[in-house]
Amino acid sequence: PRSSGINAEYGDYMAKYVDLLGLLILFVCGALNLWGIKQTVIVSAICNTVVVFSLVIIIVMGFIGGSFDNWFSTDVPDGAGEGGYVPYGWSGVFMGASLAYFSYNGFDTCASLGCEAKNPQKDVPLAIVLSFSGVMFLYMLVCSAITYVAPYYTLNQEAGLALAFAATPWVKHVVSAGAVMATATGSFASIMVIARVTLSMAQDGVIFKGLTYVSANQIPVVSIIVTTLVPAVGVILLDIEELVMMNSGGMLICFCLTNICVIVGRYQPIQMEDRGRYTKQERYCVLFCLLFWFCCLASNGCFLVEGFSALGILTGGGFFFVAVLTLIGIVCLFDETEKDLPFRCPLVPVLPGLGVYINSSLMVSLPLMTWIRVGVCLALGLLAYFSYGLSHSTVTLDKLARLDTELQLAEGGLNFESVVEDYSESERLISDYKESSDLYPPMLSPSSKAIH
Repeated sequence: PRSSGINAEYGDYMAKYVDLLGLLILFVCGALNLWGIKQTVIVSAICNTVVVFSLVIIIVMGFIGGSFDNWFSTDVPDGAGEGGYVPYGWSGVFMGASLAYFSYNGFDTCASLGCEAKNPQKDVPLAIVLSFSGVMFLYMLVCSAITYVAPYYTLNQEAGLALAFAATPWVKHVVSAGAVMATATGSFASIMVIARVTLSMAQDGVIFKGLTYVSANQIPVVSIIVTTLVPAVGVILLDIEELVMMNSGGMLICFCLTNICVIVGRYQPIQMEDRGRYTKQERYCVLFCLLFWFCCLASNGCFLVEGFSALGILTGGGFFFVAVLTLIGIVCLFDETEKDLPFRCPLVPVLPGLGVYINSSLMVSLPLMTWIRVGVCLALGLLAYFSYGLSHSTVTLDKLARLDTELQLAEGGLNFESVVEDYSESERLISDYKESSDLYPPMLSPSSKAIH
């Protein structure tokens, strides 16, 4: 039903109507996650099969019924570029690549479910690389097929795939069914991942402990319910375009931080000599990475505002030069740690640095109002963390306990041998507790090495 007047009264970011189909898909996906992860994986696999089948139909029918003239014709209407295979030039190619970048969202599912893999250090990177390669290959073929079967300037932005096959009704219906199934698979993965991230945060004490409840079948019931209801409120109240842009802003921040963490992790000492505190090398490496990120944002912002004018090249190129010097400083000042890992990111810090710069270029392209809304959400999250999460975090409590023990040892109030015995006993009690407690079910519990 239409919610008339909401937009006029509260702004364009409010939904014009309630997306009943989206709510139905969301609740069905939440119910399937409550049923069990094996059942969810089976249903998700069926949906993915339908999606891949529809994509194969698009590729085959596109190349059968298309023409090379749609790729290379220069007879195009006004406002549709220059025509040919690259109608908008290489700047259009890079712009299209930046927009398609958001279509690769979802590979964090593999990393977030690492606790349920048999050999996560090897299986998770392999799963990400293989799935990424397969999806990229399908994307390229689908884009080639739809521009081969229909001129690019006739494709509608909202339903390009369906309109490209408007002359073939049964293919159009297959495309529509695939779109619905693709929405379902995205909801499956999002609820599955966010529920387990919420569970882990609750186990660490950062959010309320009530979210740690799991059923006898090792299902995080409360976390799944919460991660289903909260997005449902957003679907009811907010406009889908605003939700997409806010999600894009949040994901870009996460992607930048992920690349920065790869750089910091490469120069992180293997053994923490300061009992969990950051070492001097780590602190300076983090500062260098944050400076690099700031220079990337400033460089892209200057190019966006001034273009490739003299002022734009001077300011944007200057910040880019400082960013490159920062990466060189990281390589020269810090010692890379040799860690025996099944998978290591190559070309560090060049490859992660390139990822930060590209993500920063996409960040500055989002509207200002989107960043204001994302900033409000971040501020609320930081307020919740500093008012509750920081004081209840198990990491904070452990550090305070260690500090208190060190102070008492320094003052002579404790015997070192008794502390070692108490520590060994507490380790045994914690291990027994985690094996018997619902807070740490076997399927979701970290490995003993991670606990240590």
